Amino acid sequence: MGNTTPRFSQAAAPASIPSNILGIRLNRISDSPLCSTRRLENALRGSAFCLKSIQSLQHMQDLTAGHQTRSTSPKYTLPPLSATNNKPITLLHRIIHLTATIFAGAKHTPPTPFSSSLNLPIAQELCQALESPANDATWDAFPGIFVWILLTGAAASPDTSPEHSYFVSLLMKVGLGAGYGWFDELSRAMEVFTGIKRRAEGLLT
Repeated sequence: MGNTTPRFSQAAAPASIPSNILGIRLNRISDSPLCSTRRLENALRGSAFCLKSIQSLQHMQDLTAGHQTRSTSPKYTLPPLSATNNKPITLLHRIIHLTATIFAGAKHTPPTPFSSSLNLPIAQELCQALESPANDATWDAFPGIFVWILLTGAAASPDTSPEHSYFVSLLMKVGLGAGYGWFDELSRAMEVFTGIKRRAEGLLT
């Protein structure tokens, strides 16, 4: 996995939040694995997400749907992170893969709680990947998916860690922009995620 230590300017403080993340725009797509009225494989067609990322996101949406209906679904095994057609693995695909690895574990039987120590190095790598401004335009256009990533990363990081502070800081920034047309979707996504998290921790049956 390589170096999993986030590049923070200070040990106890997160790196500066990119200033151009989630500027005001009216054409945001709020669909995410947590909340959507359509299948993500359709909503994300023609987007910056590669086919493998879209497939992973669709599987995460299906897992969430199983949680909401309390139905039993087969254990989903996330495909290994690999290049396609000799093309290098993009940072965007890596971010989706890392998030899906943590999220899918919470839906296993038995589930792996988000707070499991097994998830910490993944959350650290995810935090490091998000520090790059390379995907700012994508997060701006798809805040629903960004919220899913941030909620997952925050839940997998110790409350007192710099990673947790970074995820929460970005999540608050997303929330400030939610008033521009998708506050209900944000609230619903957070409600659904909380239910999944509590069930993975054994607090719900």
